[in-house]
Amino acid sequence: MAGIAPTTRAELSQRRKQLRRQRRTQQFRSTIRFLVVSGLAAGALWSLRQPVWVIRNSAQLRVEGNRYLSDQTIRNLVPIKYPQSIFRTQPHTIVTALKKRAPLSQVQVDRQLFPPELIVRVREQTPVAAVHTKNQKGGQPTTKPDLLLDAEGRLIPLETFESLEQGIKLPQLQVLGDPKEYRQYWSTFYQGINQSSVSIQRIDWRQPNNVVLATSLGAIHLGAYGQNMFTRQLRALEGLKSLTKKVPSNQIDYIDLRNPNAPAVQKRSAAPPLAQSVAP
Repeated sequence: MAGIAPTTRAELSQRRKQLRRQRRTQQFRSTIRFLVVSGLAAGALWSLRQPVWVIRNSAQLRVEGNRYLSDQTIRNLVPIKYPQSIFRTQPHTIVTALKKRAPLSQVQVDRQLFPPELIVRVREQTPVAAVHTKNQKGGQPTTKPDLLLDAEGRLIPLETFESLEQGIKLPQLQVLGDPKEYRQYWSTFYQGINQSSVSIQRIDWRQPNNVVLATSLGAIHLGAYGQNMFTRQLRALEGLKSLTKKVPSNQIDYIDLRNPNAPAVQKRSAAPPLAQSVAP
C-alpha cells in the first residue's frame, strides 16, 4: 500500500530484542511474586506451629457472664483436646456443644491471640421459680421440685443444674401445677409479681379457674388468669398492704380478689364463713 514505509531488517531485530527483554522482565517479576507469596505462606505456617499459639489447658479458657455455673464447670464442657493450636479450634462447634450440655440461652466464643486464649461469653437460663408438678398425699406439693422455670417461661430440668453444679441454690418462688396451664402467660405474669412490693412466695395453678397466691398478706384468690384483670388485681393488692393492721393475719382465711374493685376478706370462723368487703 502507498504511504507505508518498508520495515528494515535492523528494525525487526531491534523489536525482537525488545520483546525478549519484556518477556524476561515479566518472568522475573512473576518469579519474585511467587517467592514472596511462598515466603509469606511458609512464615505463616511456621508461626502457626509455634507453641505460643497453643491452647495447652482449660486455664486458657476465659469464661464471662456466668452466675450459677462455675468457670471450671463450663470449661469442662468445652470439647477441646489439649494441647491444640488456637487456629484449629472451632468456635461454632464449641457454641453448639455448650448449648446442648448446659442450660445456656446464649454462647459466644472468640479467639484472642495476645495472650492466646479462648473467650467464652455465656448467658445462662436463670431459674426464677421452682416448679412442683406432683402432689403428696393430702394434696401437698412434693418437697423437691421437678423442674425450674426462667423468666421467659422456658423449663429447665432440675437434674441439669444438679449434675453440673453441686449445692446450687434453688429459687425461693414456688409454682404448683402443670406448666402447660401457665407457660404461655408466664413472661407477663412473672414480670407483674416481680415488680410487686407485696412478697409472693408461691403460686398455686393446680386449678386454672382459681389461681391462688401465697403472699405476706395471706392467701390471695385471683380466679382464672387474665392479663388485664391481673394488672388490676396487683394494684388492688398493693392497696391492701395495711390490711393486717385492721384484721389480724391469724383471722384471715384468704382474700378474694376475683373482683379487684371489691376485695373481700374471708375470715376463719367456726361458723360458716362470711365475706367481709375491704376497700383497697
